[in-house]
Amino acid sequence: MKNRIRYNRLRKIRYQVLRDLGYSVKEAQRLRSRSLPWLDTSRVRISSKTGKVIKGKNYKRLLKTYDLDNYVDYTKTLKNDTVYSRWGMLTNDERYRDETEKYVNYIRKTFNLSNDQAYYFLYMMISNNMTFEEAREQLLTSEQFEMYDKNKARGLKRK
Repeated sequence: MKNRIRYNRLRKIRYQVLRDLGYSVKEAQRLRSRSLPWLDTSRVRISSKTGKVIKGKNYKRLLKTYDLDNYVDYTKTLKNDTVYSRWGMLTNDERYRDETEKYVNYIRKTFNLSNDQAYYFLYMMISNNMTFEEAREQLLTSEQFEMYDKNKARGLKRK
């Protein structure tokens, strides 16, 4: 009985976090029961009186770490002092490469994409000034985006 209660609390926390990260109701329902290694909800608590998620410092800190729209805004303010283009600076320069890789891994694991698709997703958000919602709607349904899927590309070569 204790395990079921603990599991239900964990699912409630994951659902609320995913909704606040910008996922639709259906996607959040689908992902809340999965073990998501990139989503550390261990510090987020549920109120014993109301049964709702406590949106305190830990909750806000968790949301801020995976807010792609804030990251895109942050990249616009960076001064490009390298020989690379803006995208090259974000992916090749040691100062920004790790943070860019963190968001690429987040996109890759969230949507079950290849590494190339995740980089393209983030590239399109940054270069076209798209929000996370706009990019998801446009890219996950486009044929150009599917070109980066290794399995589909291999299937086309075999025919």
